[in-house]
Amino acid sequence: IKAALSQIPDVDFEVNTFLTERIEEVVSGYTTDAALSIYGNDLDQLEGTGKIFTGLLKNIPGVTDVRQPAEEGAPELNVALNHGALKKWGIDAISVLDAIHSAYQGDIVRQIYEAGRITNIAVILDPALRNNTDAIKRLPVRAPSGVFVPVMELASIEEHTGRYMILREGGRRIQTVVFNLAGRDKAAVLDRVKAEIAKQDLPAGYYTSIASLSDEAVKSRNDLIFLSLAASVAIIVLLSLVMEHASQLVLVAINAPL
Repeated sequence: IKAALSQIPDVDFEVNTFLTERIEEVVSGYTTDAALSIYGNDLDQLEGTGKIFTGLLKNIPGVTDVRQPAEEGAPELNVALNHGALKKWGIDAISVLDAIHSAYQGDIVRQIYEAGRITNIAVILDPALRNNTDAIKRLPVRAPSGVFVPVMELASIEEHTGRYMILREGGRRIQTVVFNLAGRDKAAVLDRVKAEIAKQDLPAGYYTSIASLSDEAVKSRNDLIFLSLAASVAIIVLLSLVMEHASQLVLVAINAPL
């Protein structure tokens, strides 16, 4: 499955069983073996640090499927209103923004009631024009005098690349790098990852944390050992209260596993 999907460009994918996916989501918040979280305030700094750690992790043997869930790449249309032009034509800012909103998102102008069903009628700019910034610049806005003024005389419109996702945890902004661990000794690979990350210098006020299945497995094993010993002691104490002789207690203890 991975070999087949790897042929598709610009697509991130994961191959998991249902139960594995649920467990990983509970531990790290993502459907991967581990997640590196970088905490800070400046989004650009977080993204740059995330890219550094992404490159670092990709070069560590046993680390696979490294990616940043919250990367730049969302197209944005930046509209900066010219308040002098708006005052000149007597047009308020809301009219300009409403025109652009209707062009891109559509606007319901009427409803048809027929046979108990309600059908919305909406206006929206043609898809070919919505993908053309120059067409948006020529979009007419009606002035109070009845004159139509193109948007480019009322505002500057530029294309930018922005963020489609800003992650937060505990009130702080974070950048996350998720990855999987390969090989039999995943704990050793994770220790190597932690050691390499500890070597990196972070700006003041920035810090990292790692959530992984390996750490949870060690914690669960230690908890199981402790609880098993505590239960064994409790069982021996209870049995000693009802057994008259130590030999009987030993006999029961020997036969309990059977």
